[in-house]
Amino acid sequence: MKKNKFVLITGACGYVGFQTSIFFLKKGYNVIGVDKNLNIKRKIQNKSIKYYKSDFANITILKKIFSNNLIIAVVHLAALTNVKDSLKNKKKYLENNYLKTIRLFNYCNEYKIKAFLFSSSAAVYSYSSGQIYTKPKNFYGITKLKSESYIKKNSKILNYSILRYFNIYGVDLFNKNFQSTNNSLFSNIQKIKSKKSIDLFYTEINKKKYFPSRSFIHVKDIAEINFKSVMYNINKKKNLLMNVGSEKSYKINYIIKIVKKVLKKNVNVNLVKSTFQNEILYSKNFKLNLKNKIKYKLKYKNLSKNIREILS
Repeated sequence: MKKNKFVLITGACGYVGFQTSIFFLKKGYNVIGVDKNLNIKRKIQNKSIKYYKSDFANITILKKIFSNNLIIAVVHLAALTNVKDSLKNKKKYLENNYLKTIRLFNYCNEYKIKAFLFSSSAAVYSYSSGQIYTKPKNFYGITKLKSESYIKKNSKILNYSILRYFNIYGVDLFNKNFQSTNNSLFSNIQKIKSKKSIDLFYTEINKKKYFPSRSFIHVKDIAEINFKSVMYNINKKKNLLMNVGSEKSYKINYIIKIVKKVLKKNVNVNLVKSTFQNEILYSKNFKLNLKNKIKYKLKYKNLSKNIREILS
């Protein structure tokens, strides 16, 4: 271990947080995890991580952590992420994703840590007539963009990484099952496994059916990118703003066909017209800066191949 050097990871018991924590450990760093949904089984599985069951913006807990450990970096992954829920519970999402992020970031500034990684989202973008705009179509994306703006304007001594994640997928290290931050894809795969019929949503434009197209990135790539971004902040003393996803996008109906074929389960697929007003029809990582900034090439960029390996 790199003596006395600690990395604080919020949402450390989550799907991405746990993978990231393990990667930092493998690189020789001490890891402190903060997660209000502390998974005791995960804690037992890896005793090298010191966990705190707490809200990530709890000042009492933060004081305890920062006073007793030399925190060199904070990887902020904790967030509420359900797009549809964000439209119904705007106050809750504003408090958790924006106001509490500000509180955490200000605390990091006060303690003069070297690096702050903020997990943002491709939800900050919108697409219209082939053009891409940094203008969220949903409230979840708004909270992420507001947090980005605050971090950029108020970074003092520390350097930051703002990573706009696209759809993350892979195997959960803990339960060994397929997992994805794309909730509809994850739930449909579970239904196919159980031989249940699935609903596949489409958007109708000029009487034509359009299925959502998404850029995906493997959780193992995410964990390594998180690590390399923090090291970039510390070693180069520079800030980062990057899209993190594959350069190729896949239609959801195409992925479902792959899943059905791999699992050898011919379930019924019901085509349903989407009534969701804030549906993001197209999502593609249009400018990937990984090579130029942190000199990283995606290791798991073939989605169809990876899904076959995960589910076989």
